[in-house]
Amino acid sequence: MAAVAALSLSACGTSTSSESSQDLTVATVQNDKPALQPIVDAFEKAHPGVKVTLTSADTSPYQTTLQTQLVANNGPDVFYTYPGSGNPAAEGLLAKAGYLKDLSSESFVSQIPSGIQDLTKYQGKTYVRPMTVGGIGMVFNMDALKSAGLTVPDTWTGVLQLCASAKAQGKTAFALGGGTMSNVQFIDYALIPSLVYAKDPSFNQEMSSGSATFAGSAGWQQAMNMNVDMVKAGCFEKDPLGVQYPDAAKLVASGQAFGIVQTQGAIAQLRVDSPSGNFELHPFPAGDNPSDTYLASSIGAEYAINAHAKNPTLAQQFLDFLSSDAEEDAYATAANSVPAIQNAQSAIPASIASIGEYQKENKTFPYPDPYWPNAQVQQAHLTGMQELLSGQGSVADALKGMDSAYKG
Repeated sequence: MAAVAALSLSACGTSTSSESSQDLTVATVQNDKPALQPIVDAFEKAHPGVKVTLTSADTSPYQTTLQTQLVANNGPDVFYTYPGSGNPAAEGLLAKAGYLKDLSSESFVSQIPSGIQDLTKYQGKTYVRPMTVGGIGMVFNMDALKSAGLTVPDTWTGVLQLCASAKAQGKTAFALGGGTMSNVQFIDYALIPSLVYAKDPSFNQEMSSGSATFAGSAGWQQAMNMNVDMVKAGCFEKDPLGVQYPDAAKLVASGQAFGIVQTQGAIAQLRVDSPSGNFELHPFPAGDNPSDTYLASSIGAEYAINAHAKNPTLAQQFLDFLSSDAEEDAYATAANSVPAIQNAQSAIPASIASIGEYQKENKTFPYPDPYWPNAQVQQAHLTGMQELLSGQGSVADALKGMDSAYKG
């Protein structure tokens, strides 16, 4: 399925000599397509004669295919990208290579909250329009939990107890969907704020200076070992590394699995499969004291304009339309996210109330990968986690591989 999605995305970005000046290509990740599609429809309605081709793909194929397209100069005009430099579609890498239009003079730049400004820049210039602030945690089917007589765990012991209770009822506590490679990273990402950054807020700077390593980090070691503990406790679906993300989402939407560790964007996908479903995101507890839990929260979605867009004028018009208060709020609501640039009418959906609560309490830290120097670190992490979860690798090997990739 991932290969098919990648091929579909690749096809969308290829222009032909017959392309009309009224044609625009836009690409996003699968989780955010339900949020972006209505805005694409509204843009076409507001611009008669304009045809927007919107495509999407799962995270990993999206990242690699977008990079391939841009190198071949046939990328989409407007596309979803990621903060930092930690994956093939990250803004830092793409801006460095000259693939992103400089947006520093846009009016929205001065409105970007200080807490995320550094994640929108490369060498002092702004290349992306942040749309949402999201989080990574446990996304639960609340109706399924209630029907089973279970509640959201707020301790690590509670997580393992949930796994045992689910197994006893013939259900799955957490759908992993590890056949989609990007899914194996999210439990670590959800745990690192509590296990690493809360104890050592300067860890990223220490990594950059060479005074810290992944292998030498007790927090990173603990996070990976907790993944192994979840495998041993039967927390995941049968053959979790053979299940693709869309199928894992269906398990949660149908109540066969109670939850999935993912970004808040997963809720939009779950509602495609179960429109009336009640889904909520909650922080992943890293220990048995709830007050020690921190939430992974950072820019959720951001969009850039291709520096070599086939239709730069229309691309700019689309980004301006996307950036309006009404459309940003609509996007955030549909994506179950917090608007990156809030206005008087902005509201936080109840399904992700925890993001707003933890932000107010200053108990959030960004995802780790925006601060990694290259995309190879993330790839090493994904590979190491797949080997670890399959029983073919060790925590030491996974962290050693990440350190090697970090050093380049």
